[in-house]
Amino acid sequence: MTTLSVGLLLDEICAEIVSRRASDLGTRLIVHPQVYRRIAASRPQEVARGLPLMLLGLELAAGDDVAPMSFRIAR
Repeated sequence: MTTLSVGLLLDEICAEIVSRRASDLGTRLIVHPQVYRRIAASRPQEVARGLPLMLLGLELAAGDDVAPMSFRIAR
């Protein structure tokens, strides 16, 4: 299994966000399910309340088609 570094992934996501125009940013950040679980585990109160997980201003979602150290920004 690939070793995940959420910090490195966040660096890549930030660079992508900065490189996009505001009108092209999107509203959802889709990550590998393992990344989603790690972030959800760090925010138990939000999960318990049924709130959507937000990361860098984008709603976080898990995608089975996303590689472990990759992401997709979608509308």
